[in-house]
Amino acid sequence: MLTQFSWHQFALSVGACLLLYYTVVTLLLYRRPLRAWLSRGPASRQASRPAATPDVMGPVLSDTSSLLPDAAALVVAPAPPQEPVAAALQPDDVRADLLAELQDLLDLAAGNLAGKEDFCQLVRLVISRYAPALPGVQDQVNRFLLEQGHDRLPFALSAADLQACWPTAAGQG
Repeated sequence: MLTQFSWHQFALSVGACLLLYYTVVTLLLYRRPLRAWLSRGPASRQASRPAATPDVMGPVLSDTSSLLPDAAALVVAPAPPQEPVAAALQPDDVRADLLAELQDLLDLAAGNLAGKEDFCQLVRLVISRYAPALPGVQDQVNRFLLEQGHDRLPFALSAADLQACWPTAAGQG
């Protein structure tokens, strides 16, 4: 249809139109910064460059230098104490904390339909944290779990299951 135009002429005319379009858009959008930049002289353009910033990281170490001069320069944090969490609390506070944590565990097991094995493992974990501070609460905790878990848990919980959660006398000493 347009046989009088070659592809070369078409590409040149489209390129010229695009160059003209982007020049107009640039001048319209950046007219203030361009006017401010052009109003300064060539000497002020070179002077407006930011000064070199000081070296923040310091000098580069050579490959022969050591990263740590000696082992005495290492600082290590002390090891955390190995006593149970509940050891510093009063027995009544510890008992209340234990029962509150077991109540949360019952809520979690009832909501997530956890299996008996998972529930017993979590009870074993909670008991291992509190048992050293409360030596005589085994019957009270077992009774609490049986009463509270009777209707709420999706599985049957027996006293033998709870007895297996407590550490044996050989494991404590």
